[in-house]
Amino acid sequence: PTRVMEEPTFYVNKKQFHRIVKRRAYRKRFGLPAQRERSKSYVHESRHKHAISRPRGPKGRFLEAEEF
Repeated sequence: PTRVMEEPTFYVNKKQFHRIVKRRAYRKRFGLPAQRERSKSYVHESRHKHAISRPRGPKGRFLEAEEF
């Protein structure tokens, strides 16, 4: 059986919804993609490098200063 992945439901106020609908219509009219593709799992390179260098404990949690 084929599974269809449903998008999670987000609750927004009336003004936000109106703007979202306008944005979707604009993208559809001009043939733009619905959302941009993200190639990385992180947004900021410098923050990623900092996180990689931090010591981690069990289950990948970052350690507090007094723990290491």
